[in-house]
Amino acid sequence: MFTVQGPGQLKLLQNKSLKHFKKKRRSQSCECQKEKIQTVTEYSLVIVGSGIQMGRWTSDHEDFLKKHKKDLASKKLALFVNCGSAAEKLNPDKPEIAANAKSKYLEEKAAKYNFKPTTLGLFRGYL
Repeated sequence: MFTVQGPGQLKLLQNKSLKHFKKKRRSQSCECQKEKIQTVTEYSLVIVGSGIQMGRWTSDHEDFLKKHKKDLASKKLALFVNCGSAAEKLNPDKPEIAANAKSKYLEEKAAKYNFKPTTLGLFRGYL
């Protein structure tokens, strides 16, 4: 399952991760705002991503993590965020901003829910 907010993010994920799903023919794409996922138990890999608004994951995506935290903790999981403030073009002389964004929005999020994601992705830019 993919939780995405924009076609650019999905394209990047397709290049890296969709091959796994195509082999097993078990892929599904959704958006939290449009679909209410009842369970993730049937999936072997779950990719969840969010834009960052006001320094936080969007509420729909945060709610998804809360609702499914027990199942997600035992799944292959990938997390990603799209964070405009971490864009290197906006902060060319401050590379630590991008490093801090990865820690704050991904590593701390995984620790909060006791997730052990296989992959963390930080997209630096705007949707």
